Amino acid sequence: MKKAAAILKRGGVVAFPTETYYGLAADPRNEDAMRRIFALKQRDDALQLPLLGGHESDVFSLTSSPHALVLPLVHDGWPGAFSAILEEPEGLPSLFRSGVAFRVSPHPVAAHLVRLFGFPVTSTSANVHGAPAVCTAAECADLGVDLILDGGTTPGGLPSTLARPTEDGWQVLRQGPVTPGSGPVTDPVPGWTRDLIPACDAFTYQPASGNRFTLDSILLCHFARTVGPSHVRSFLDLGAGTGVCAFWLHQHLEKALGRALELDADAVAAARTAAAEQHLRSGIEFIAGDLAWEEQMLPGCSFDLVVSNPPFFTDGGTRVSPDPGRRAARHDESDFLGRALQCTSRVLRPGGKGVLVLPADRLQGTLTAASASSLHLTNLRMVHPRAGEPANRVLLAFVKARRTRPVTHPPLFVYDDREYGLELREILHVK
Repeated sequence: MKKAAAILKRGGVVAFPTETYYGLAADPRNEDAMRRIFALKQRDDALQLPLLGGHESDVFSLTSSPHALVLPLVHDGWPGAFSAILEEPEGLPSLFRSGVAFRVSPHPVAAHLVRLFGFPVTSTSANVHGAPAVCTAAECADLGVDLILDGGTTPGGLPSTLARPTEDGWQVLRQGPVTPGSGPVTDPVPGWTRDLIPACDAFTYQPASGNRFTLDSILLCHFARTVGPSHVRSFLDLGAGTGVCAFWLHQHLEKALGRALELDADAVAAARTAAAEQHLRSGIEFIAGDLAWEEQMLPGCSFDLVVSNPPFFTDGGTRVSPDPGRRAARHDESDFLGRALQCTSRVLRPGGKGVLVLPADRLQGTLTAASASSLHLTNLRMVHPRAGEPANRVLLAFVKARRTRPVTHPPLFVYDDREYGLELREILHVK
Protein backbone atom coordinates (compact mmCIF):
# COMPACT_ATOMS: atom_id res chain seq x y z
CA MET A 1 0.00 0.00 0.00
CA LYS A 2 2.75 2.45 0.95
CA LYS A 3 4.67 1.64 -2.23
CA ALA A 4 1.52 2.10 -4.33
CA ALA A 5 0.85 5.54 -2.84
CA ALA A 6 4.48 6.53 -3.47
CA ILE A 7 4.20 5.41 -7.11
CA LEU A 8 1.07 7.53 -7.59
CA LYS A 9 2.85 10.55 -6.16
CA ARG A 10 5.63 10.06 -8.72
CA GLY A 11 3.11 10.01 -11.58
CA GLY A 12 2.87 6.23 -11.92
CA VAL A 13 -0.08 3.90 -12.55
CA VAL A 14 -1.31 1.20 -10.15
CA ALA A 15 -3.88 -1.55 -10.73
CA PHE A 16 -6.08 -2.12 -7.68
CA PRO A 17 -9.29 -3.93 -6.66
CA THR A 18 -12.63 -2.20 -6.18
CA GLU A 19 -16.01 -3.51 -5.06
CA THR A 20 -16.74 -4.65 -8.64
CA TYR A 21 -13.66 -4.97 -10.91
CA TYR A 22 -9.97 -4.05 -10.93
CA GLY A 23 -9.25 -0.44 -11.82
CA LEU A 24 -6.31 1.74 -12.81
CA ALA A 25 -5.26 4.41 -10.32
CA ALA A 26 -3.26 7.50 -11.17
CA ASP A 27 -3.04 11.10 -9.98
CA PRO A 28 -5.80 12.97 -11.88
CA ARG A 29 -3.90 16.25 -11.41
CA ASN A 30 -0.97 14.89 -13.44
CA GLU A 31 -1.75 15.19 -17.16
CA ASP A 32 1.17 12.94 -18.14
CA ALA A 33 -0.18 10.21 -15.88
CA MET A 34 -3.62 10.63 -17.42
CA ARG A 35 -2.27 10.30 -20.96
CA ARG A 36 -0.35 7.19 -19.95
CA ILE A 37 -3.62 5.56 -18.82
CA PHE A 38 -5.21 6.40 -22.18
CA ALA A 39 -2.22 4.77 -23.88
CA LEU A 40 -2.36 1.66 -21.67
CA LYS A 41 -6.07 1.27 -22.37
CA GLN A 42 -5.72 2.22 -26.05
CA ARG A 43 -8.50 4.70 -25.44
CA ASP A 44 -9.38 8.11 -26.89
CA ASP A 45 -8.80 10.93 -24.42
CA ALA A 46 -12.18 12.38 -25.40
CA LEU A 47 -13.68 9.73 -23.08
CA GLN A 48 -13.51 10.99 -19.52
CA LEU A 49 -11.82 9.06 -16.70
CA PRO A 50 -13.90 8.50 -13.54
CA LEU A 51 -12.46 9.32 -10.13
CA LEU A 52 -12.79 7.43 -6.89
CA GLY A 53 -12.58 8.54 -3.26
CA GLY A 54 -11.97 6.52 -0.12
CA HIS A 55 -14.26 8.61 2.08
CA GLU A 56 -17.19 10.95 1.62
CA SER A 57 -15.10 14.01 2.48
CA ASP A 58 -12.89 13.38 -0.58
CA VAL A 59 -15.50 15.07 -2.77
CA PHE A 60 -14.41 18.39 -1.27
CA SER A 61 -10.97 17.87 -2.80
CA LEU A 62 -12.68 18.30 -6.18
CA THR A 63 -15.32 20.93 -5.48
CA SER A 64 -15.90 23.33 -2.61
CA SER A 65 -19.60 23.66 -3.54
CA PRO A 66 -21.18 20.31 -4.46
CA HIS A 67 -24.59 20.39 -6.16
CA ALA A 68 -27.55 20.21 -3.75
CA LEU A 69 -28.33 16.68 -4.97
CA VAL A 70 -24.77 15.55 -4.25
CA LEU A 71 -24.80 16.67 -0.62
CA PRO A 72 -27.10 13.84 0.58
CA LEU A 73 -24.58 11.40 -0.92
CA VAL A 74 -21.84 13.11 1.06
CA HIS A 75 -23.76 12.94 4.33
CA ASP A 76 -25.20 9.43 4.22
CA GLY A 77 -25.35 8.04 0.67
CA TRP A 78 -21.78 6.88 -0.02
CA PRO A 79 -19.86 4.61 -0.15
CA GLY A 80 -21.71 2.78 -2.86
CA ALA A 81 -22.11 2.08 -6.55
CA PHE A 82 -23.36 5.53 -7.49
CA SER A 83 -21.19 7.91 -9.53
CA ALA A 84 -22.21 11.56 -9.62
CA ILE A 85 -21.02 13.99 -12.29
CA LEU A 86 -19.24 16.98 -10.74
CA GLU A 87 -19.63 19.74 -13.33
CA GLU A 88 -16.71 22.03 -12.56
CA PRO A 89 -13.99 20.11 -10.71
CA GLU A 90 -11.26 22.26 -9.21
CA GLY A 91 -7.53 21.76 -9.72
CA LEU A 92 -7.78 19.21 -12.56
CA PRO A 93 -6.25 19.49 -16.06
CA SER A 94 -8.25 20.34 -19.18
CA LEU A 95 -8.81 16.64 -19.88
CA PHE A 96 -11.73 16.94 -17.45
CA ARG A 97 -13.35 19.67 -19.49
CA SER A 98 -16.82 18.04 -19.29
CA GLY A 99 -16.78 17.45 -15.55
CA VAL A 100 -15.84 14.27 -13.74
CA ALA A 101 -17.70 11.20 -12.48
CA PHE A 102 -16.96 10.61 -8.79
CA ARG A 103 -17.95 7.94 -6.29
CA VAL A 104 -16.70 6.59 -2.96
CA SER A 105 -15.66 2.95 -2.87
CA PRO A 106 -16.45 0.66 0.07
CA HIS A 107 -13.52 -1.63 -0.82
CA PRO A 108 -10.86 -1.39 1.93
CA VAL A 109 -7.88 -1.54 -0.46
CA ALA A 110 -9.31 1.30 -2.55
CA ALA A 111 -10.07 3.35 0.57
CA HIS A 112 -6.62 2.78 2.08
CA LEU A 113 -4.91 3.69 -1.21
CA VAL A 114 -6.77 7.00 -1.53
CA ARG A 115 -6.18 7.81 2.14
CA LEU A 116 -2.41 7.20 1.88
CA PHE A 117 -2.18 9.08 -1.41
CA GLY A 118 -4.17 12.01 -0.04
CA PHE A 119 -6.35 12.74 -3.08
CA PRO A 120 -8.98 10.94 -5.19
CA VAL A 121 -7.55 8.63 -7.87
CA THR A 122 -8.70 7.50 -11.28
CA SER A 123 -10.74 4.28 -11.30
CA THR A 124 -11.18 3.37 -14.95
CA SER A 125 -11.36 -0.39 -15.52
CA ALA A 126 -8.03 -2.24 -15.80
CA ASN A 127 -8.47 -3.50 -19.34
CA VAL A 128 -7.90 -2.49 -22.94
CA HIS A 129 -10.78 -0.33 -24.13
CA GLY A 130 -13.58 -2.52 -25.45
CA ALA A 131 -12.34 -5.70 -23.73
CA PRO A 132 -14.21 -7.23 -20.77
CA ALA A 133 -13.51 -5.80 -17.32
CA VAL A 134 -11.30 -8.03 -15.15
CA CYS A 135 -11.77 -9.49 -11.67
CA THR A 136 -8.27 -10.78 -10.80
CA ALA A 137 -4.82 -9.29 -10.39
CA ALA A 138 -3.36 -11.80 -12.88
CA GLU A 139 -5.56 -10.40 -15.64
CA CYS A 140 -3.92 -6.97 -15.14
CA ALA A 141 -0.41 -8.34 -15.66
CA ASP A 142 -0.09 -7.52 -19.39
CA LEU A 143 -1.15 -3.88 -19.14
CA GLY A 144 2.29 -2.54 -18.26
CA VAL A 145 1.37 -0.75 -15.01
CA ASP A 146 3.96 0.01 -12.32
CA LEU A 147 2.37 -2.07 -9.56
CA ILE A 148 -0.60 -4.39 -9.05
CA LEU A 149 -2.28 -4.59 -5.66
CA ASP A 150 -3.64 -8.13 -5.43
CA GLY A 151 -6.83 -8.02 -3.39
CA GLY A 152 -8.10 -11.39 -4.52
CA THR A 153 -10.98 -11.98 -6.91
CA THR A 154 -13.51 -9.15 -7.06
CA PRO A 155 -17.24 -9.90 -7.41
CA GLY A 156 -17.86 -8.18 -10.76
CA GLY A 157 -21.46 -7.25 -11.50
CA LEU A 158 -22.97 -4.10 -12.91
CA PRO A 159 -20.84 -0.97 -13.06
CA SER A 160 -21.92 1.90 -10.86
CA THR A 161 -24.96 3.99 -11.69
CA LEU A 162 -23.80 7.16 -13.48
CA ALA A 163 -25.97 10.25 -13.10
CA ARG A 164 -25.79 13.99 -13.58
CA PRO A 165 -27.48 16.33 -11.08
CA THR A 166 -29.86 18.83 -12.70
CA GLU A 167 -32.42 21.34 -11.48
CA ASP A 168 -35.11 18.74 -12.21
CA GLY A 169 -33.39 15.88 -10.38
CA TRP A 170 -30.93 13.16 -11.38
CA GLN A 171 -30.41 12.51 -15.08
CA VAL A 172 -29.33 8.86 -15.27
CA LEU A 173 -26.68 8.32 -17.96
CA ARG A 174 -25.98 4.68 -17.09
CA GLN A 175 -28.25 2.56 -14.96
CA GLY A 176 -26.42 0.49 -12.37
CA PRO A 177 -27.31 -1.25 -9.12
CA VAL A 178 -28.30 1.93 -7.23
CA THR A 179 -31.42 4.01 -7.93
CA PRO A 180 -30.95 7.78 -7.47
CA GLY A 181 -32.14 8.85 -4.04
CA SER A 182 -32.37 5.33 -2.61
CA GLY A 183 -29.28 5.63 -0.40
CA PRO A 184 -27.63 2.73 1.43
CA VAL A 185 -29.55 0.35 3.67
CA THR A 186 -27.91 0.38 7.09
CA ASP A 187 -29.00 -1.48 10.17
CA PRO A 188 -27.47 -1.67 13.63
CA VAL A 189 -25.99 -4.96 14.74
CA PRO A 190 -28.86 -7.15 16.05
CA GLY A 191 -29.24 -6.91 19.82
CA TRP A 192 -27.25 -3.68 20.15
CA THR A 193 -28.67 -0.63 21.91
CA ARG A 194 -28.74 3.01 20.81
CA ASP A 195 -27.19 5.16 23.56
CA LEU A 196 -26.63 8.88 23.94
CA ILE A 197 -23.06 10.04 24.53
CA PRO A 198 -22.63 12.21 27.67
CA ALA A 199 -21.97 15.92 27.08
CA CYS A 200 -22.65 15.42 23.38
CA ASP A 201 -25.66 15.56 21.06
CA ALA A 202 -24.64 12.37 19.26
CA PHE A 203 -25.46 8.73 19.93
CA THR A 204 -23.82 5.42 19.20
CA TYR A 205 -24.79 1.77 19.03
CA GLN A 206 -23.19 -0.71 21.41
CA PRO A 207 -23.80 -4.29 22.57
CA ALA A 208 -26.44 -4.76 25.26
CA SER A 209 -23.89 -6.90 27.09
CA GLY A 210 -20.17 -7.07 26.50
CA ASN A 211 -17.89 -4.12 25.92
CA ARG A 212 -19.70 -0.79 26.45
CA PHE A 213 -18.18 2.66 26.76
CA THR A 214 -17.39 4.03 30.21
CA LEU A 215 -16.64 7.33 31.89
CA ASP A 216 -13.01 6.96 30.81
CA SER A 217 -13.86 7.83 27.19
CA ILE A 218 -15.51 11.09 28.19
CA LEU A 219 -12.66 12.06 30.53
CA LEU A 220 -10.20 11.34 27.70
CA CYS A 221 -12.11 13.53 25.24
CA HIS A 222 -12.53 16.41 27.68
CA PHE A 223 -8.83 16.31 28.61
CA ALA A 224 -7.83 16.20 24.93
CA ARG A 225 -9.99 19.21 24.19
CA THR A 226 -8.54 21.06 27.20
CA VAL A 227 -4.82 20.43 26.59
CA GLY A 228 -4.76 19.74 22.84
CA PRO A 229 -3.81 22.16 20.07
CA SER A 230 -5.88 25.34 19.87
CA HIS A 231 -6.89 24.52 16.29
CA VAL A 232 -7.50 20.90 15.27
CA ARG A 233 -8.05 20.21 11.58
CA SER A 234 -7.95 16.44 11.90
CA PHE A 235 -7.89 13.92 14.71
CA LEU A 236 -7.41 10.17 15.06
CA ASP A 237 -8.87 7.72 17.58
CA LEU A 238 -6.91 4.49 17.97
CA GLY A 239 -8.97 1.55 19.21
CA ALA A 240 -12.17 3.51 18.65
CA GLY A 241 -14.73 0.88 19.65
CA THR A 242 -18.17 2.06 18.56
CA GLY A 243 -17.00 5.62 17.96
CA VAL A 244 -17.77 7.40 21.25
CA CYS A 245 -14.62 9.54 21.23
CA ALA A 246 -14.88 10.22 17.49
CA PHE A 247 -18.46 11.49 17.79
CA TRP A 248 -17.63 13.57 20.89
CA LEU A 249 -14.52 15.18 19.41
CA HIS A 250 -16.17 15.86 16.07
CA GLN A 251 -18.82 17.93 17.82
CA HIS A 252 -16.53 19.75 20.22
CA LEU A 253 -13.59 20.50 17.88
CA GLU A 254 -15.42 22.74 15.41
CA LYS A 255 -16.24 19.85 13.08
CA ALA A 256 -12.66 18.71 12.60
CA LEU A 257 -12.32 15.74 10.25
CA GLY A 258 -11.96 12.61 12.35
CA ARG A 259 -10.63 9.15 11.60
CA ALA A 260 -11.14 6.18 13.90
CA LEU A 261 -9.31 2.85 13.67
CA GLU A 262 -10.91 -0.25 15.21
CA LEU A 263 -10.27 -3.99 14.85
CA ASP A 264 -13.79 -5.19 15.76
CA ALA A 265 -15.77 -5.28 12.49
CA ASP A 266 -19.14 -5.24 14.31
CA ALA A 267 -18.13 -2.11 16.23
CA VAL A 268 -17.05 -0.38 13.02
CA ALA A 269 -20.32 -1.34 11.30
CA ALA A 270 -22.31 0.03 14.24
CA ALA A 271 -20.33 3.29 14.25
CA ARG A 272 -20.83 3.75 10.51
CA THR A 273 -24.56 3.13 10.91
CA ALA A 274 -24.81 5.68 13.73
CA ALA A 275 -22.85 8.21 11.66
CA ALA A 276 -25.12 7.70 8.63
CA GLU A 277 -28.28 8.11 10.71
CA GLN A 278 -26.92 11.39 12.11
CA HIS A 279 -25.64 12.62 8.70
CA LEU A 280 -22.06 12.62 10.01
CA ARG A 281 -20.39 10.36 7.47
CA SER A 282 -18.62 13.27 5.78
CA GLY A 283 -16.97 14.30 9.06
CA ILE A 284 -15.83 10.97 10.52
CA GLU A 285 -14.21 8.01 8.78
CA PHE A 286 -14.40 4.69 10.61
CA ILE A 287 -11.64 2.33 9.48
CA ALA A 288 -11.79 -1.41 10.11
CA GLY A 289 -8.24 -2.62 10.64
CA ASP A 290 -5.53 -3.94 12.92
CA LEU A 291 -3.22 -1.42 14.61
CA ALA A 292 -0.33 -3.72 13.71
CA TRP A 293 -0.87 -2.69 10.04
CA GLU A 294 -1.54 0.99 10.62
CA GLU A 295 1.22 2.12 8.25
CA GLN A 296 -0.75 0.57 5.38
CA MET A 297 -3.88 2.56 6.32
CA LEU A 298 -2.89 5.88 7.90
CA PRO A 299 -0.80 8.64 6.31
CA GLY A 300 2.15 9.99 8.29
CA CYS A 301 2.35 13.51 9.75
CA SER A 302 -1.37 14.06 9.11
CA PHE A 303 -3.13 14.57 12.46
CA ASP A 304 -3.18 17.41 14.96
CA LEU A 305 -4.59 15.20 17.73
CA VAL A 306 -4.44 11.47 18.46
CA VAL A 307 -6.43 9.95 21.31
CA SER A 308 -6.58 6.42 22.64
CA ASN A 309 -8.20 4.50 25.46
CA PRO A 310 -6.03 1.34 25.30
CA PRO A 311 -6.92 -2.00 26.89
CA PHE A 312 -6.26 -1.57 30.59
CA PHE A 313 -4.92 -4.91 31.82
CA THR A 314 -1.57 -6.42 30.93
CA ASP A 315 -1.15 -9.52 33.10
CA GLY A 316 -2.96 -12.74 33.80
CA GLY A 317 -3.83 -11.80 37.36
CA THR A 318 -7.04 -10.13 36.26
CA ARG A 319 -10.06 -12.27 35.46
CA VAL A 320 -10.39 -12.54 31.70
CA SER A 321 -13.89 -11.95 30.35
CA PRO A 322 -15.40 -14.80 28.30
CA ASP A 323 -16.91 -12.18 25.95
CA PRO A 324 -14.41 -11.75 23.07
CA GLY A 325 -15.26 -8.08 22.52
CA ARG A 326 -14.83 -7.17 26.18
CA ARG A 327 -11.66 -9.24 26.42
CA ALA A 328 -10.06 -7.46 23.44
CA ALA A 329 -11.08 -4.05 24.83
CA ARG A 330 -9.88 -4.69 28.38
CA HIS A 331 -6.79 -6.92 28.08
CA ASP A 332 -3.67 -5.75 26.25
CA GLU A 333 -2.53 -9.10 24.89
CA SER A 334 -0.75 -7.76 21.78
CA ASP A 335 1.08 -4.67 23.13
CA PHE A 336 -1.64 -2.33 21.89
CA LEU A 337 -0.24 0.52 23.99
CA GLY A 338 3.27 0.22 22.55
CA ARG A 339 1.95 0.13 19.01
CA ALA A 340 -0.41 3.04 19.69
CA LEU A 341 2.50 5.16 20.93
CA GLN A 342 4.60 4.31 17.87
CA CYS A 343 1.68 5.10 15.58
CA THR A 344 1.01 8.37 17.40
CA SER A 345 4.60 9.47 16.90
CA ARG A 346 4.45 8.63 13.19
CA VAL A 347 1.13 10.27 12.31
CA LEU A 348 1.26 13.45 14.44
CA ARG A 349 1.97 16.74 12.73
CA PRO A 350 4.62 18.98 14.34
CA GLY A 351 3.02 20.58 17.38
CA GLY A 352 0.25 17.99 17.55
CA LYS A 353 -0.55 16.05 20.70
CA GLY A 354 -1.27 12.46 21.66
CA VAL A 355 -3.60 11.93 24.63
CA LEU A 356 -4.22 8.75 26.65
CA VAL A 357 -6.29 7.53 29.58
CA LEU A 358 -4.79 4.62 31.52
CA PRO A 359 -4.80 2.87 34.90
CA ALA A 360 -2.62 4.85 37.27
CA ASP A 361 -0.34 1.86 37.86
CA ARG A 362 0.73 1.92 34.19
CA LEU A 363 2.08 5.47 34.40
CA GLN A 364 5.79 4.70 34.73
CA GLY A 365 5.84 2.05 32.02
CA THR A 366 3.92 4.32 29.67
CA LEU A 367 6.35 7.21 30.16
CA THR A 368 9.25 4.87 29.33
CA ALA A 369 7.53 3.50 26.22
CA ALA A 370 6.52 7.01 25.09
CA SER A 371 10.10 8.25 25.37
CA ALA A 372 11.26 5.33 23.21
CA SER A 373 8.79 6.56 20.56
CA SER A 374 10.11 10.16 20.77
CA LEU A 375 6.99 11.33 22.61
CA HIS A 376 7.51 13.68 25.54
CA LEU A 377 5.06 14.34 28.35
CA THR A 378 3.36 17.75 28.33
CA ASN A 379 0.34 17.29 30.61
CA LEU A 380 -0.62 14.93 33.43
CA ARG A 381 -3.73 14.63 35.55
CA MET A 382 -4.51 12.00 38.18
CA VAL A 383 -8.09 10.79 38.59
CA HIS A 384 -9.19 9.61 42.07
CA PRO A 385 -12.41 7.80 42.95
CA ARG A 386 -12.77 10.07 46.02
CA ALA A 387 -10.71 12.51 48.03
CA GLY A 388 -8.32 10.58 50.26
CA GLU A 389 -8.26 7.52 47.98
CA PRO A 390 -5.37 6.66 45.67
CA ALA A 391 -5.68 7.56 41.99
CA ASN A 392 -6.93 4.74 39.77
CA ARG A 393 -6.72 6.56 36.42
CA VAL A 394 -4.25 8.92 34.80
CA LEU A 395 -4.71 11.30 31.86
CA LEU A 396 -1.56 11.96 29.82
CA ALA A 397 -0.68 14.20 26.87
CA PHE A 398 2.46 14.01 24.76
CA VAL A 399 4.13 16.03 22.02
CA LYS A 400 6.46 14.58 19.39
CA ALA A 401 10.22 15.17 19.33
CA ARG A 402 10.17 18.29 21.48
CA ARG A 403 11.11 18.26 25.13
CA THR A 404 8.89 20.40 27.32
CA ARG A 405 8.31 21.07 30.99
CA PRO A 406 5.25 18.95 31.89
CA VAL A 407 2.21 20.62 33.43
CA THR A 408 0.66 18.72 36.34
CA HIS A 409 -3.04 19.54 36.63
CA PRO A 410 -5.03 19.44 39.89
CA PRO A 411 -6.43 15.99 40.64
CA LEU A 412 -9.95 15.11 39.52
CA PHE A 413 -12.21 13.43 42.08
CA VAL A 414 -14.98 11.36 40.54
CA TYR A 415 -17.28 11.13 43.55
CA ASP A 416 -18.23 13.56 46.27
CA ASP A 417 -19.71 11.24 48.86
CA ARG A 418 -22.21 9.18 46.80
CA GLU A 419 -22.68 11.55 43.87
CA TYR A 420 -20.45 12.73 41.08
CA GLY A 421 -18.22 15.62 42.15
CA LEU A 422 -18.93 19.17 41.02
CA GLU A 423 -16.23 19.26 38.33
CA LEU A 424 -17.26 15.92 36.87
CA ARG A 425 -20.89 17.02 36.75
CA GLU A 426 -19.77 20.07 34.78
CA ILE A 427 -17.77 17.85 32.40
CA LEU A 428 -20.79 15.60 31.88
CA HIS A 429 -23.23 18.51 31.73
CA VAL A 430 -25.15 16.99 34.63
CA LYS A 431 -27.17 19.46 36.69
